[in-house]
Parts: sequence; structure tokens; C-alpha cells
Amino acid sequence: RKLLRISVAMMLPIFSFAQKETPIVLTNPSFEDIPHIGQVGGSGPTGWYDCPSRPGESAPDVQPGFWKVTRPPSNGSSYLGLVVREKESWEGVGQRLSRPLEANHCYEFSLDLCKSDTYFSPTSVGSEEVPFTTPAKIIIWGGNGYCDKAEVLDQSTIITHSRWITYNFRLSPKKGNYSYIMIEAYYKTPVLFPYNGHVLVDNASSIKPIA
Repeated sequence: RKLLRISVAMMLPIFSFAQKETPIVLTNPSFEDIPHIGQVGGSGPTGWYDCPSRPGESAPDVQPGFWKVTRPPSNGSSYLGLVVREKESWEGVGQRLSRPLEANHCYEFSLDLCKSDTYFSPTSVGSEEVPFTTPAKIIIWGGNGYCDKAEVLDQSTIITHSRWITYNFRLSPKKGNYSYIMIEAYYKTPVLFPYNGHVLVDNASSIKPIA
């Protein structure tokens, strides 16, 4: 029994190290769902939680097929459409991770991003459809609850192209450990005037620990 306890104690550090080196696999990383228009009080794609910038705004759309968006997915059969609005609100989605991102550790993560040449949407229920084609960007947040914005982990450049391009992000938490991740659309910064724009998001990778 004593030898068994010693053997188990020796194996625990190895197991812990191996677990930390294993990629964190996201739930539904390709945003697969039946394409639909986001509703007020709705949800994100299966496995993702709607994170509006303020209450009362509609959830993100699952594309293609709505608001004159027809671009084929980069992976699977659907993708996410995130918008920013001239009335100073924007969309995001989040989920709980299988294990936390640890402070002072580095991780690699990627998303396929692009914009649609056409994206028409009403700015409120019953209003006239207007263009949402101004380029926007993506911000990756770490937090400890759904939609918690504890720390910006990385962000993209402004997405101006209409073909899918893979963007690589380096996630290196400094302020703490984070059990949740959020993917959010945001304006070009500095923000002179809020505007109507969007980003299309597909094919999220696993989150891989790196040296």
C-alpha cells in the first residue's frame, strides 16, 4: 500500500502537466445551427451564450440566408454574424471553457473572419432595413462568468475583405485565471462615430497551450 501511494503521488505531477498541455476544445467551434435571425431574448448558436452590450438588443444571426448574406461557410454549414450599431450597441457570444486559461500562460487560438458585401438589417423592431456593411473587428475577452469582461486577451484588425481568412490570436492572461471566453464585434478604434457594421465568424480552433 505504501508503494502504491508513492507511485500515485509520483504520477500526479505528470498527469497535471499533461492536462495543462492538452488543447481546450470548444463546444460547437464552427457555430453550427439552423440559420436564423437573432431575436430579442434569443440565444447564440448551439453551445454559445448571447452576450449583448446592453439589454433589449437582438441576439446574433446564424448565417447564411438572411439580410442578403449569401457567402458560403468556411467550415460546416453555418456561421456567426455579429453586428455593431450606430446607436452604440454591439453583439458577442461566449461559453464556459472545459478548463481555465491560466494567468501568465500563453495560448494560441484562431478564427476564420470576413465581411459580406451586402448586409441589410433593421436598427430596431419594425424599422426600415439599412446597410450594415462598414468594417468592424473582433475582440477576444476572458472572464469568470458568461459575458464577463475581465480582460482583453487579443483583438483582430478591421475586417475589410469578403473572403474567409484565418486570424491567429495569442491569449496570455495577465490579471487572473479565466473560465469563460467571449468573442465580440466592435468598431474601428478610436471610435469617432458609432456606425452600422458587421463581422462574419467561422471555424474557431481549439485553444492550444504554447511556450
